[in-house]
Amino acid sequence: RSLVGSEMCIRDSNEEKIIEASYKLKVDAIHPGYGFLSENERFAERVIEEGFIWIGPSAKTISEMGSKISAKKLLTSSQYKGKIPVIPGYDGDDQSTEILTQEALKIGSLRQKKNKVLL
Repeated sequence: RSLVGSEMCIRDSNEEKIIEASYKLKVDAIHPGYGFLSENERFAERVIEEGFIWIGPSAKTISEMGSKISAKKLLTSSQYKGKIPVIPGYDGDDQSTEILTQEALKIGSLRQKKNKVLL
């Protein structure tokens, strides 16, 4: 069963209320919207555990993409290398001005001279 229309939207990030309303309204599937619940891997798992269809990325994907660092590591891994463009950057432990400047110059040299690098 599909429920369409603003009066059927649940504008609440309370997982319990959403699950409860979904049972009450006898919905088949849940879309998390574009707020906090769309980034909540536990909510995705809960929806599936409760027997609803989850309309969104898997909990694993939410977890991997939820952190910019882990997402970048994944997308630059051999599995995805060259398939998805990733903006170059530096994520080393040494955050000194000297190292950051060196890394910024390396990144800048990869691009046209007109582009600037912000530290």
